[in-house]
Amino acid sequence: MLATIPVFQRERAEALRERILVDPRGASEAVPWLPVLLEAVWRRHKLYLTYQRSDGESYERRVDPLGLVTKGQTWYLVAWNGEAYRTYRASRIQEARLSGEMAIEPEGFNLKAYWEGSRVALRANLPNYFVWAKVEVVALERFGLVGRWAQMEIAEPLGKGWLRVRIRFELKEDALAWALSMGMAAQVLEPLELRAKVREVARAVYQGLQTEDEAGVIPGRTRAEGG
Repeated sequence: MLATIPVFQRERAEALRERILVDPRGASEAVPWLPVLLEAVWRRHKLYLTYQRSDGESYERRVDPLGLVTKGQTWYLVAWNGEAYRTYRASRIQEARLSGEMAIEPEGFNLKAYWEGSRVALRANLPNYFVWAKVEVVALERFGLVGRWAQMEIAEPLGKGWLRVRIRFELKEDALAWALSMGMAAQVLEPLELRAKVREVARAVYQGLQTEDEAGVIPGRTRAEGG
């Protein structure tokens, strides 16, 4: 396709292609300021951003845009803030406008190399919650794991369609949600605190259903509607 456009435009297209990286892992979210970000990357202009951090606080920053990364349908702006490279989640940008000044690109910067390096560093610094469990192979293949960074690290066959697995979750809450979603197809072995929590929640659910049955209540219907 590039071969069909004029040479003077082809060079700009090649440069733009190096500034937009597609990573096919991620989820969809709204990005109202994406057209402005694309224009800044294309024209190589500095950007004024109002950005909301994960704790809800907002701040303003002038940055040099270096590229855009789309992870699935989630967009990230990679930029230089004058001191270091930063990655901004595009959906958290509350306002963006071009400054009219040419952006500065640090010598030797490579978007793909930066993105891969930042992903490795992020995962290395994530909190870890390890779980040992006995899991039915068919159910594991059907339902998978819960949590953005969940990963099965060890899988030992037990026979008769079962595995003994070690799974790394980021959060205890993710591990609990996974264990409950698997029902009888998974048995938590360790840690004992998670095993106890699964039993507690399952018992509470059962007791709640039993109370409804005894009262003759069907969720979403009144006694009169039920006849």
